[in-house]
Amino acid sequence: MAVNTDKNSYTVIFAAIMVVIVGSLLAFFASSLSEKIQENERFRKQQNILYAMGVNANEDEGSVNFISTDNVAGEFQKYIIEQLGN
Repeated sequence: MAVNTDKNSYTVIFAAIMVVIVGSLLAFFASSLSEKIQENERFRKQQNILYAMGVNANEDEGSVNFISTDNVAGEFQKYIIEQLGN
């Protein structure tokens, strides 16, 4: 039995199935990567705070490169300790 792909009902059913499959995959990946997403958001906030304070990895005054994510936690801890000491 051949499927008639010219019918509107076939197109609607196919689209609905694809929406369910792609939506399920996106939901799975979003939930499995939520910890990394939250950690990246925390690093981005810390980078912005450090940049606003003038602590950055810039060589030139005109560049806007942030501290690498490997160094953010350490630099942020240094600042917190420095502020608590004052």
